[in-house]
Amino acid sequence: MRTSLWPLRASIAIAILLYALTFRQWTATYALLALLGLTLLPFRLEIDRIGEIILGLVGLVAAYILTVSIGPAPKHPISEGFALVRAFACFWSLAYACLRVRFHDPFGGHASTLFLPLFVVTACGGDHIGYLYHALVTVFSLVSLLALAALDPSRPALPKTTSRRKLLLVVAFLTATLVATGLTLAIPPVHQWITQRVSDSFLNRAQTGFSMYFRVGSLSNMLQSERAVLRVHGRFSDTLRLRGIVYNRYFNKHWSTSRTRSPKVYRLPTRPLASSLTVERIAGERYRYFAPLDIDHLSTPSGHVDMDEMGLLRPLQKEMPERLSFQLTKQRSPALAPPVKADLRLFGGIEKRLQPLALAWTKAQSSSLAKIQALVHKLQSEYRYSLSFERPPHLEPIIDFLEYNKQGHCEYFASALALLARSIGLPARVIGGYLVYEYNALGGYYIVREKNAHAWAEIWLPNKGWQTFDATPASGLRSHNRDRSTLFGGTIDLLRVWLDKAQEWLLSLTLTQVLTLIFSFIALWIAIRVLRRFRQKARSPGESGPHYRDPLATYQDLLRTLHPTLPKQEHETIEHYARRLRRDEYPPHVHQAAQLLLDYAALRYGTLGSEEELQQRIQQWLQEQHISAHAPP
Repeated sequence: MRTSLWPLRASIAIAILLYALTFRQWTATYALLALLGLTLLPFRLEIDRIGEIILGLVGLVAAYILTVSIGPAPKHPISEGFALVRAFACFWSLAYACLRVRFHDPFGGHASTLFLPLFVVTACGGDHIGYLYHALVTVFSLVSLLALAALDPSRPALPKTTSRRKLLLVVAFLTATLVATGLTLAIPPVHQWITQRVSDSFLNRAQTGFSMYFRVGSLSNMLQSERAVLRVHGRFSDTLRLRGIVYNRYFNKHWSTSRTRSPKVYRLPTRPLASSLTVERIAGERYRYFAPLDIDHLSTPSGHVDMDEMGLLRPLQKEMPERLSFQLTKQRSPALAPPVKADLRLFGGIEKRLQPLALAWTKAQSSSLAKIQALVHKLQSEYRYSLSFERPPHLEPIIDFLEYNKQGHCEYFASALALLARSIGLPARVIGGYLVYEYNALGGYYIVREKNAHAWAEIWLPNKGWQTFDATPASGLRSHNRDRSTLFGGTIDLLRVWLDKAQEWLLSLTLTQVLTLIFSFIALWIAIRVLRRFRQKARSPGESGPHYRDPLATYQDLLRTLHPTLPKQEHETIEHYARRLRRDEYPPHVHQAAQLLLDYAALRYGTLGSEEELQQRIQQWLQEQHISAHAPP
């Protein structure tokens, strides 16, 4: 029986090798090899179904903590966070497969254990490790076929099989080799093609928004993406604009940003005030916080933040922008510096085209604020919000937007307002960030998606400082952004919130707490076993019947009679053995024996039937076989 598990061990070993080559988490690989080595020890775990479940849960917690503590795995092309989940799932599958090899009778049998390494081999298929992957998958397929054959008790051992069957096995192995090799060569390009299409169609990972340098119009990819990037916890009454980057240089259809001094480190409290808003990062930008212009009472989990002269917030090096909490205020932030020359500069002769237009739109106004309001009104009333339009490549896009094709998305409105303001002597710049619209009523928070990316202008007004102005028509924004999450989308994101909280709780556990959690699962299992034993002993003899007594002598005689031609395998339960004997290729007397075995199992483990009647039936069957064996030919 031991030799029949060697192909299964070999399949797990190949999957461990693929795991090591794909994720390069060597500590976890050594742990898996140690577990695989333990399967060679001469013992087996006698464990019931409850014990299997509890042991699997303990392994799940331990595998997650170990995988996270090792560090990030190679990034997956679809999702940054998916890499860690994939590494954790593969590690737990392999560890649990090694444990199941040592179980005396695992749930589903040892053959079902092969699904665990098969999952790992499949999960490693998206990474490019050269032709070694194709070779290993081919070998895995062949070894898995051997394992299935070895674990099938109805199949005779290879030395005892017929020549015709050996020839069929050779043909089957050659066919499997060709099919497996062909699939391993075909699946990676198909995987890459599907990944690219999913990325382009749904995730839109190729956008250039929020970089230090972008071309006008490049935000359009983000404006069509449904990927969630932020959550905002708390309520607010006015429009919430989350600033992420400031652009103050415009030249040759491109905006860029400049910084006049290094960011200053601010120490903050780690706990937010009760009435604070909290912006939580889900995905997307890794090196910046998103926050409104005028805020106060900031707090971060790390207790500090970088803030530059433009009011932009960033985490310190080697930190992730997990959460930022703040309160809204009407006071201008003291960190905001007054305008510099770049906030007024116009290049490439664009001023000659913009200034007459700006003066015509503001000729009836005297104050700076009134002039800006007139520009905003003109853009909102005479220009249309749209994501579908074409611009001649030879024309300056802002000139084309203002004079010819009067439609565009927020980048065009914000750029036009900022450049028109500069043309009449008012310092202005473009802000890139997000508008907060979508409220998830199930979780009581807001979801910010990439399609909520937005651009607006900040203009310097005398005695008032930097002020926010948004020239994009509100009707166009409302039609493009939904106010409420759909039931399906809100439910999925809420489940993700709970998963994130569980992950955060697990990562916050100390070693003592982890060991306590593991021992709690073990204690629960022991308590269940003790309670079962106590309930069995508490039964009266009439209630318990022959439950778990020594096997009947006639049952042992039945097995000895069947053993020469149809032996019961060590790992088989009585029910599995009986079902095997009921196959069509066996004669009627074997089918009768199968029914006797099922009746015996029902009597012993379910107290169903009469012990005396069953012994008489088995004795009668044994006598018939004895007479048949000694009858003259």
